[in-house]
Amino acid sequence: MLLSWMLLAEETRPRITLFDDSLLLILRGVNFNPGAGPDDMVSIRLYIDAYPIVSVRHRPHMTIKDIHSSSAIHNGPISSGDFLAVLTDRLMERTAPVIGRLDEEIGDIEDQMIEQASRQLRSQLGILRRQAISLPRYIAPNGKSSLNSSWLKSRG
Repeated sequence: MLLSWMLLAEETRPRITLFDDSLLLILRGVNFNPGAGPDDMVSIRLYIDAYPIVSVRHRPHMTIKDIHSSSAIHNGPISSGDFLAVLTDRLMERTAPVIGRLDEEIGDIEDQMIEQASRQLRSQLGILRRQAISLPRYIAPNGKSSLNSSWLKSRG
């Protein structure tokens, strides 16, 4: 019952819950759907054990689509552990450029403020800083280091 509630909850925070032979994992990634902002995150909720992988999401997620496409041509992950490694790697690959762009935009505005401090620039800077702060907080649990490596190896 608790497992289904965690998979279907409206609001989620990234988490990893290990059971004896399975894993509940809630990850977040940057939302690349049209009209989404950089701090609009999409969640992927996963239940993984030795054979099935159950994923639940409320909105489309490009990383899952990529893995599905790779699997359709027999080039996808071959085990639960491999799937998890591919998923987290691709989530981080997609997030890194977004963080880089935010850092560049913040730097540009800070440079402009040296020349001309304005209320509009301060407002823009505040918005960008909030976005830059929120991304790592929501994606930090995506790191594989949080998982027991023996759990991954036994599934890979």
